[in-house]
Amino acid sequence: MEYRYLDVSTDGPIATITLDNPQRRNALALDVMLEVTDAFRSIGRTDARGIVLAANGPVFSAGHDFGNMLGVSLADAQELLQVCTDMMNT
Repeated sequence: MEYRYLDVSTDGPIATITLDNPQRRNALALDVMLEVTDAFRSIGRTDARGIVLAANGPVFSAGHDFGNMLGVSLADAQELLQVCTDMMNT
């Protein structure tokens, strides 16, 4: 799969997932979290023995992109937090 906000590569048994949205300080917006989850799951189906999580830019990650929470319904906010939980459990 191609990713908009990630670069995924492998070197032998090691895979690297690189957050690649430095202009947003690699903030974890909804679409980024979905990509990270997909990348971890995809790598998990391979023979990779380890995964390095890295980032491009001056900071690793600003954390959650709370801009995704502005003006959304309670159900949408809960969905966003569920996506985050799923990402952390992957």
